[in-house]
Amino acid sequence: AGAEFNLWTKTFEDPEFGTADVNFYNLLATVTAYPTAGNFFIKGGAGVGFSGMDLKMEGVSTSLDMGKGLAVIVGGGYDIPLGRLAITPAFNYWHGSTGDMKFLGVPLLTNVSHNTITATVGVKWP
Repeated sequence: AGAEFNLWTKTFEDPEFGTADVNFYNLLATVTAYPTAGNFFIKGGAGVGFSGMDLKMEGVSTSLDMGKGLAVIVGGGYDIPLGRLAITPAFNYWHGSTGDMKFLGVPLLTNVSHNTITATVGVKWP
């Protein structure tokens, strides 16, 4: 059992208006299981997904928290032993349904969700 934080961000730039960083992130409780005696594992979890935006224009900066809702993650990987350590390549799919994105109560986007596939390499030690 554990916890996980995932973040995806993208910057959009416009010379006239400035920049906007769009952020999707999840905070999840996870469970990892080794279904066989080998080094292969699977992972699943659930928690809260968030969406937001950071706006920067003409010396002014503001952050907008624009939605939150259910988030889930599923994944798997393999531990490659190297002495006392293990190199762990893994793949994950994470999803968050953050609902309607609003600014000052005005809907900007409806039924927003994010779907992300990640490939990671970790290091494990006892």
